[in-house]
Amino acid sequence: MNIPFPIIKLPQAIFLALGTFPILSTPVTGYAGIKEATNLGVYSGTAITITSITPFKAFADYGALNQGWTHSAQFLTLTVGTAKDISEGKNFDVQLTMTGQGNLANVGAAAIDNPAFALWTAGTAKLSPELAFGQHGWNPTRGPNEDAINVEGAKDKLDVNETFRRVGVLNGHEGWIGYVNAGPSYTLDNRVDPLAGDPQTLSGKSVLDNVSHGELNTSSKLWLTNPSASSTSYTNHYFLQGEQMSGTSADSASMTLYGLKAGNYLIATGGSCATTPTPKTVCGIGTQFTFTVQPAPALTVDNSASYDSATQIVTLPDVQLQNLHYRVQLQLQVDNTFKLLASEAISAGSLPYSATYDLESTRLTIPRIRVSGKDYSAQLQNIGAYTFRLEQISALN
Repeated sequence: MNIPFPIIKLPQAIFLALGTFPILSTPVTGYAGIKEATNLGVYSGTAITITSITPFKAFADYGALNQGWTHSAQFLTLTVGTAKDISEGKNFDVQLTMTGQGNLANVGAAAIDNPAFALWTAGTAKLSPELAFGQHGWNPTRGPNEDAINVEGAKDKLDVNETFRRVGVLNGHEGWIGYVNAGPSYTLDNRVDPLAGDPQTLSGKSVLDNVSHGELNTSSKLWLTNPSASSTSYTNHYFLQGEQMSGTSADSASMTLYGLKAGNYLIATGGSCATTPTPKTVCGIGTQFTFTVQPAPALTVDNSASYDSATQIVTLPDVQLQNLHYRVQLQLQVDNTFKLLASEAISAGSLPYSATYDLESTRLTIPRIRVSGKDYSAQLQNIGAYTFRLEQISALN
């Protein structure tokens, strides 16, 4: 028996909610090229935090259809685990967060708007950023030298991120871990390096990559071994108006990586201001940020409902309908309803935090739903055509 349970989208601010972190400030300056990468050191379970600056439009600069990264980003290197951990293949649960840092109303020290960062791995090998110089036309959602499908539907070689390969990043998709972006979505047009003019594809035809707010490589299981990893971002939509920022808190972007294998990692940080011709009027010119590496929140299985902001899927492990129980998955649609992806009967009795659907009142009650590490309760009303309207939502302690 299938139970279609599309529901009205929960408030965006709740979906994108992020915690804040204590700041242990270490000033870092300069972002002229990858050879000046800042070493975050060795992460073995104790939080690492730095402050730095990076261009406010390092990731995007040409509107919705972007030609690739067009400005030098601030690069960081990170070793996860000791040499012994790396040799033994130990896994860590790590959370990486980039947050705007600085005075929102001061142009010279403004917090970066639309922070974004990408993560690659050299595996157990060393990273050697001094072997490469600045490059343009990078791709935040691929590894070096990947195969792709171009706009004509033919297999093509995507010759981007070659600098990363020379630095030590693993070749192909295996080398890419993830990308998260608190700015607008855009499309990368991989064809020609926007400044140098070098071809990015073997054929010269375009390869288009949609760049959303977050995406992780959970497919290979080689370096990110747990598919429970996630990425999320928070945006307060602050921007520069003359010399005055609107908004009260800085934007942030975060990756929560469960099962990240000990090894050496390259991080590119920057602002994502995909606008033209005057990005200043849309997302400001702030450059200052903090970057934090810390233990990920404990991964617990409590059978409560959850919302994944990357896939926009709501998972209800148990929906009780009279004496029957079902596991249900829904996905957010453009009309702010959720489409039923899967529904299967479960034979056991109700699980902790079971959702319930009352046939008489046509009300769906979700006692606990996990959204970006925080818990809420929600109540939705059936308004017909298998569509539900959000009636109440409350944060849980």
